[in-house]
Formats: sequence, structure tokens, C-alpha cells
Amino acid sequence: MAEFPGIAAANVTGKARRCLQASDAGVTISPTGALMMIRYFFDIRDDREIYPDEEGIEFSTQREAEMEAANTLAGLARDLAGQEERPDVAIEVRTEAGRVFQAALTFEANKAKQ
Repeated sequence: MAEFPGIAAANVTGKARRCLQASDAGVTISPTGALMMIRYFFDIRDDREIYPDEEGIEFSTQREAEMEAANTLAGLARDLAGQEERPDVAIEVRTEAGRVFQAALTFEANKAKQ
């Protein structure tokens, strides 16, 4: 459980303890104790422009959003692998509150002289 200056863990009980434990796990709990879903937006950026996600996907934890971003990057890597020119791509993940994290895929090759 998170350490808070001046608050002994023994003094945290009931709903407050559950909220702190959920916070440590990256889960958001409402004041009523219900699991809250957060809408994450996955904007895709390449070397030329950004493609904003207008709909988003709801997840209960940031870890689930990170897994979605990783799976999306894996799909993009498969799609781009056969192209001669492969742009670097990034997925910029945000919520209504702002930017949360970025996952990126960089294609870098040494050009051999022929």
C-alpha cells in the first residue's frame, strides 16, 4: 500500500484502505467503492502527421491501455514491415485529463554500400 507521510497504515481502514490499494494497482475506485472505467484515446503519429482517436476505449486500469497500445504497435509493425519506406510511428495515449503515456516503434537500419 502507498506510504503517506504522517498516516500509519494501521490508521487507514475500510473504504480508504481499498482506495489506496486500488491506487497502488493502477485501478480507479469511485467514492462509493465502484470500479471506474476511464476512456483512453490512442492517437497515432507517424513521420508526417497525427491521426487522432475520436472515440477511445474504456479500461479499468492503465495497464490494460498499455497492453492495447502494445498490441496496436505490433499490428502496425507487421503492416509496415514489407514496405520499402517505413515511417517511425508512435501511439500517444491520453484521457480527457491529458497525456498518459507514449509507445513508439522505430525502424532503423544501417545502409550498406553497394
